[in-house]
Amino acid sequence: MQMCQILDIGVPQIFQAEQGFRQHCSKDLGGFFWKSPPNVVEHLEQLAARGEHAQSLEVWAAQARTSPVWCACLARSGSCLAASAEERAALVWRRFLEELAAPADLILSLPPLKAIETKVTLVVRSYAGDLQALLPMLRSAELFWPWRRWPVVLVLDAESRSDWWAASLVPSWVQVAFEEAPKLDDWATLSRGNSRPQGWQRAAWSQFHLDVWAGSSDFVAQMDADTVFHTWVDEELLFDMQGRPRIVGLTHFNNFRPVLRALQLPEDIDFMAGQPMLLRREHFEATRRFVASKMQAANFEEAFQKLTWAVLKNQTSGAMAEPQHLPCQQSVMGSFLWEFHTADYAWHIMWRTQLH
Repeated sequence: MQMCQILDIGVPQIFQAEQGFRQHCSKDLGGFFWKSPPNVVEHLEQLAARGEHAQSLEVWAAQARTSPVWCACLARSGSCLAASAEERAALVWRRFLEELAAPADLILSLPPLKAIETKVTLVVRSYAGDLQALLPMLRSAELFWPWRRWPVVLVLDAESRSDWWAASLVPSWVQVAFEEAPKLDDWATLSRGNSRPQGWQRAAWSQFHLDVWAGSSDFVAQMDADTVFHTWVDEELLFDMQGRPRIVGLTHFNNFRPVLRALQLPEDIDFMAGQPMLLRREHFEATRRFVASKMQAANFEEAFQKLTWAVLKNQTSGAMAEPQHLPCQQSVMGSFLWEFHTADYAWHIMWRTQLH
């Protein structure tokens, strides 16, 4: 495999802003924009504190401090997408030192920044009716998701002949899983658009179990079929420097307040604001236990059935469930983690004032 190539590296003298380099990389060079870990200054200072080459390292740290987040433009080759975080960090670190005119022997001797190494499985829950949106989404994943080292799993309905046909149309690098139907008979009926009755609820139920399809991965990245990737995904995008997964949210907008009220969870943040939603694998089971406890149920299956009715608590007797009554897994897990596992995630919340 051809080695990953750096087309250019951002330096303050040429690009005063990250956006300028990003445009230069994608438009002028036709490459992938890559944003480095932000602690290059601290890393140089730590190396200087060891004593050897201290003067040069301190000078370089001072130079880097004017642009503490340095950027690289990587070639659109399979080798760059397949490269691990450690390989990318070492490659860009060497090029960064070359830009600073460091001696060749010193470049080889200085250890690069410590990279985040982990495994993520991208899981998409869909069905044949979503095919028109699903195929473009998978095309974007082929371009931007590192599927050669991080698996992609598509979960479909096991009993649907249409879903089996849809599975034959997806790319070969996508793993397809067929999920048996839960017991829907006692669920409150909720319809949405052209979806079959309870189909949307079934998708929500299924998303509470995405960890089942994650294999040996530590993290699950969940993505809706009607979304697309528009930038290259790597560790630096999904995790902070402490290795915590990033979660995005915004205030004063939440379509699924009834389920949060039923579970007595915070309802002021909408966690449907950005995707993929990156979650620690073990927190799926923790969320299922929480829901079962709140619903006073023996297991999650019973709890979800009760939850489909609990969201209708404040509705007129006999009223049909509407879209806002969905037991939305993303809303539930986001609020549950915000309330009980705050320190395990890096939160990116857009705090907005109420518009009048």
